[in-house]
Amino acid sequence: MTHRNPEDNALRGAPEPRTLAEACDLVTTPDLDVSADGMFGQYGGAHLPPQLAGPMAEVARAYAEARQDPEFYAEYRRLLRDAVGRPSPLTPLDRLSDELGGARIVLKREDLNHTGAHKINHTIGEALLAKRMGKRSLIAETGAGQHGVALATAAAMVGLDCEIHMGAIDVAKQHPNVVRMRLLGTKVVSVEREGRSLKEAVDSAFEVYAADPEKYLFAIGSVVGPHPFPTMIRDFQSVVGREARAQFQERFGALPSAVVAAVAAGSVMPLQGRINSRLAHLTGDPVLAALCSFAAGLVVMVLVSVLTPRGRRGLARIRPALAAGSVRPWYAVAGVIGGLLVLTQSATIGPLGVAVFTVAVVTGQVVGGMVVDRFGLSPAGVQRLTPRRLTGAALALAAVALVVWPSLGEAGGGPGWALLALLPLLTGLATAGQQVFNARQTTAYGTAIPATLVNFTAGVLFLGVVWGGIALASGHGMPALPHDWRLYLGGPLGCVFIGVGAMVVPRLGVFAATLGLVSGNLLGSLVVDLVAPTDGSTVTTTTVLGTLGALAAVMLASWPARRR
Repeated sequence: MTHRNPEDNALRGAPEPRTLAEACDLVTTPDLDVSADGMFGQYGGAHLPPQLAGPMAEVARAYAEARQDPEFYAEYRRLLRDAVGRPSPLTPLDRLSDELGGARIVLKREDLNHTGAHKINHTIGEALLAKRMGKRSLIAETGAGQHGVALATAAAMVGLDCEIHMGAIDVAKQHPNVVRMRLLGTKVVSVEREGRSLKEAVDSAFEVYAADPEKYLFAIGSVVGPHPFPTMIRDFQSVVGREARAQFQERFGALPSAVVAAVAAGSVMPLQGRINSRLAHLTGDPVLAALCSFAAGLVVMVLVSVLTPRGRRGLARIRPALAAGSVRPWYAVAGVIGGLLVLTQSATIGPLGVAVFTVAVVTGQVVGGMVVDRFGLSPAGVQRLTPRRLTGAALALAAVALVVWPSLGEAGGGPGWALLALLPLLTGLATAGQQVFNARQTTAYGTAIPATLVNFTAGVLFLGVVWGGIALASGHGMPALPHDWRLYLGGPLGCVFIGVGAMVVPRLGVFAATLGLVSGNLLGSLVVDLVAPTDGSTVTTTTVLGTLGALAAVMLASWPARRR
């Protein structure tokens, strides 16, 4: 088998696979490729008594041929569609997601298949294989009875006899399933020996199979059997993953990788900060630098909004959303908060360094995200304030203290330097509110484009008023602006950061989205300070340890809770 890119042809509108082998290529990886003798790396194969080696080799040969046969696969897919009811649906668990916090939980509903479980997926394949091989009957063991009911159903569908061995204790406990199997024409053998449980049922069924392998196909129901059954069950059950991938992309517009996208977006923030800081240095005016950055971002968002179909659809939804009350005019304050963030970047990264600035902002974002999620202010709903989240927030605060500590006694340090470091911390707290407003707009508009456009429009207006007021008070006019176009990329990079954040917050909540965004931010900031340090950059052992501590904090706070 070959490895396919995660964005495979099943999700790109390519033709449907013709054989089961082609279908399984869509979901396998090199680590799961199987050898001719059934080995998955160092595991697998077949350890069999001599009397079963021949019959199992026959099954392996027959299955190798069947999985390449388009007619076999077409009949398998037809039965899954017409008899089982596939594809089984996705069900978002909104209330459970709100209760547990973090990512949105979505179930793939295999319990809605005919017979009530996933087992029908492989028993139909085994029944078709048995019929292809000329076998007269299927035989297997069962415990709770789900595999037995599924195999009995599959045998009835294709016209084969079926024999199920079941421990006497399980026969009594699972009487409804026994009745179902018998109604389907299956012979249910109650095993009375020794423990009268599943172990004895397996032995009993194998003894009957070994005595007459020409009559029976032993339909093993898991991947723990001898070759070729691990491959066979893996292949037949792969329908669940293939359906889920296609359904998730159709329903949510992407595979479930929101946190990965957030990390990628967060990694642009250190570069954005360095560009804005350089522009502030060249103009001698951090407010003007912030205004230029936002203006460049606004130009990009206007073009995206006007020239793309999604952007135009989003613009058309603004007025109805305002009229319906799903968006409030004061949500535009998100752009003011964004302006404050860029202004803080321009004013403080030079003297503080990117790493100190970033860790301070991260701490504010983490704490702010916990607060707004606790009160359910974002579209993701209420998310509990767990001890793990509190511990993560405390660790982030300790990391900031560790980074700041060495600079307090140096030239340029002291109380004034510490107060300067407090500014990005407070700005980070405010960005939690910014993400809430952006997420609410994105939910109402169905796209993040209008929310990002509103952000940059409000930010330009806010920074323009601030800069105009300062210019009037000081009597200074507009200085000459640099001609290097790269100095104005901070705004477009901010579009990526704001847009991705607005998209993932409705799914993850502010706190979890912040963790994804800042994970890339934290690591990228140290790289920027090391590769291209400014005069005020402070990269010491404690800076590195503090940044790693902040990263550990977000990992701790986002670690999934143990399910009981």
